[in-house]
Amino acid sequence: MSNPAKVGLLLIAAVVGIVLVLKIIGVIVGTIMGLILPLAILGGIGLIVYGLVWRNSSLPGGRRYLP
Repeated sequence: MSNPAKVGLLLIAAVVGIVLVLKIIGVIVGTIMGLILPLAILGGIGLIVYGLVWRNSSLPGGRRYLP
């Protein structure tokens, strides 16, 4: 590939390809983060509600130690 035109076109194609791949990866990561954050908030609220409603039912009988 000693032809300068071929080398130039190859470099342009490589840069365009790298930019496209980085944009696709950015969209995928953004979508995943957009899904994880609301799920984490809902999970945290669910754990708080679970702890408030069923906090005394883990060891019935009022004992705080295992036999």
